[in-house]
Amino acid sequence: MSQDSDPKSNPVQSNKNKRSCSKVTTTHLKLVASNSFPASVQGTASTRARNPNAGFTTEVRVMGPSLYSLAASDPSHYLECDLTLDVEENLDGTGLETVTCHFPDILDDELDDFVWEDETLLGIILVQFQMKILRQLLLFCVAHKAKNLIIRFDESLSEKIEVFQEVVVYEDHIPAKEGKLIEWTIPANQKTFDHWIHFMNEAGQRFRGTIWQDHGSNPAIRWYLKLNPSLSLFR
Repeated sequence: MSQDSDPKSNPVQSNKNKRSCSKVTTTHLKLVASNSFPASVQGTASTRARNPNAGFTTEVRVMGPSLYSLAASDPSHYLECDLTLDVEENLDGTGLETVTCHFPDILDDELDDFVWEDETLLGIILVQFQMKILRQLLLFCVAHKAKNLIIRFDESLSEKIEVFQEVVVYEDHIPAKEGKLIEWTIPANQKTFDHWIHFMNEAGQRFRGTIWQDHGSNPAIRWYLKLNPSLSLFR
């Protein structure tokens, strides 16, 4: 893979004390206490069929000469996300490319119902989904010999996907018709990929610990463990 990116200005501040999905910090990956078990949603079921055996998958589609779509899905948790990817050649004479990912809001209403509005489960499952998406984006960059991955998103999503800040080296703000767009630059090299895999493994271990620690006092987590005793979420 290409060497580390070396941005000239506006480096992202330290990742310490950052929060992701308002529940998980990128440094310590701590979770806030869950909501009390909401009696109003006991027994609530999504109108969309759930496939308990279907794990995380992605599919890349070619949309044009330098335009792609990456569809990420986790049917067992009612999550899906379609990302548009632009592949552009850098203007620095290296011949390497940059991949720009237009990151949308991940709709989680059905997941929220599925986990009985439990904040701990919701946060863990969403962050796991996001981390797996970034892993696939980095692999896409490898396939296209890209030097950098740029995550472009509406500023309203900055807290929801803040787990990505673990590997962001540069941040830019772009005026838009409504609000602002933010661009996070992530080096698409072996060092970044290895660090991300290590970070994912560390997060998974901490999340497992939280689930097993809280299951005795949290009925939503006990119910989730009955459905998924092997915790396939972390595979």
